Amino acid sequence: MSPFLCYTELKLLKHSEMAHDYQATITSYLQQGYIRKLPDIEMKQIPGWLLPHFPVSRPERQTIKTRIVFDASAKHKGVSLNDEILPGPKLQKDLVDILLRLRRNPIALVADISQMYLRIQIAPMDRRYFRFLWRDLDMTRKSEVYEFERVVFGKKSAPFETQYTIQEHARKHQNQFPAAEETVLESTYMDDSMDSTVDEQNAIDLYHNYHSFGRRPVYMPENGSAILPTS
Repeated sequence: MSPFLCYTELKLLKHSEMAHDYQATITSYLQQGYIRKLPDIEMKQIPGWLLPHFPVSRPERQTIKTRIVFDASAKHKGVSLNDEILPGPKLQKDLVDILLRLRRNPIALVADISQMYLRIQIAPMDRRYFRFLWRDLDMTRKSEVYEFERVVFGKKSAPFETQYTIQEHARKHQNQFPAAEETVLESTYMDDSMDSTVDEQNAIDLYHNYHSFGRRPVYMPENGSAILPTS
């Protein structure tokens, strides 16, 4: 039995709300196809890497207040998963440049990608390196092995992978969504895009361009009243 799992379980069992959020997150991951439970035979046939995981409390959040950290920097025999992964080049724009674009016009728009990392698939051949143990907080049960099918936050190359995917997606659809393409490429920092337009009509057009492109924007006019819904 992994001592890391036991430590996490003992901590969670002391805090019922944290334990509820933790279990709810893993259940949600399973239902949405972000992870899958491995059959015993597959675990034996295809060895992999187990990621320790632990909770981080975020009491300021209005919804789930506990985030799960999967520790790709944890070492086994002196080596961690992140030691073996190249980070990739930095692709995100400078924050100062993005803020200047945000302030250049009177109508501001802000958008973010919900669960950005979990929207990007891991190559099937690499998924065995992103496994973890879980048993629904029942310490009398044998632990089961789960495997990620989506990018794990904490992986050294995750920022590069997500930025490359977003930017490539924008370039691929630039003829169909030209306004969204420019904003994604020039006004995006990690999972947040911040841009501005000269008037409300242009803001509305950019909103629809973004929405069709597959992002969820929030329209915040400084000097206007045409506030658009986010759903």
